[in-house]
Amino acid sequence: MSIHPIAYNDVTKVYRMRHDEGNHEFDALLADLDYSTSPVTGITHYFLTVNCLVCDSSSVHPVSGGAAPVDIQTLFVNKATLSGCACGNIEAGNETLADAHAHLNCARMDGEERWQV
Repeated sequence: MSIHPIAYNDVTKVYRMRHDEGNHEFDALLADLDYSTSPVTGITHYFLTVNCLVCDSSSVHPVSGGAAPVDIQTLFVNKATLSGCACGNIEAGNETLADAHAHLNCARMDGEERWQV
């Protein structure tokens, strides 16, 4: 895993990120994390892109969480709660609905048993 969240401040909406290969950390505003773009379907709610603010690398994380399911699944819930979902079906401000939506997308991607949040 290249760039991943290690802490979150719910008050400031800032994530502390760790870039393993670059051996550094940085702070990222939740609002600045982007849903990924597919050349076929456009913006997708199945992936988030995290750009390193120190060295300009990036990592793409699946809604199912990859190697860090709890941290990444929580990242998706927080992103949808703050900004709404890229699909347009979830508006900002509803954490319960954002959680259910991320949970559904995780189940579609890797199966129900993968959800850990």
